[in-house]
Amino acid sequence: MEVRSDGDQILGCISHDEGESVAVEDAGVSSLRVDGHALPSPWGISFAEDSGMLRLAPGQCLVFGEVPEGYADVEDAAELRDDWPYSFAIRSPEWGSSVRATIPAFSASGARLMDCWSSMPPKARPW
Repeated sequence: MEVRSDGDQILGCISHDEGESVAVEDAGVSSLRVDGHALPSPWGISFAEDSGMLRLAPGQCLVFGEVPEGYADVEDAAELRDDWPYSFAIRSPEWGSSVRATIPAFSASGARLMDCWSSMPPKARPW
């Protein structure tokens, strides 16, 4: 998973090297703990209908703050705080766990993303 910005939007994207599309069960952005403190989660979605989960192909993205058709908003929209670390996660039943991309520091406008890295438990890695 990769996190990038496109103008004012923050995107959580399936890596181009993923190889195949991935079903999205849940996704969200949450703050990381700093000195034992965390902020309210600013965005989260969860699959809500039986019509079929959204599938993201390699290179396709979820947009922070948007709720795709068939999904429910599960977080009260808290504002992102500048210079606070956040994590963008996508959970898929195919992976067996969440895949996260962590953004250690960024502008809340999404204009700048720095030091982006992704982590996936080794057992959940499809490669």
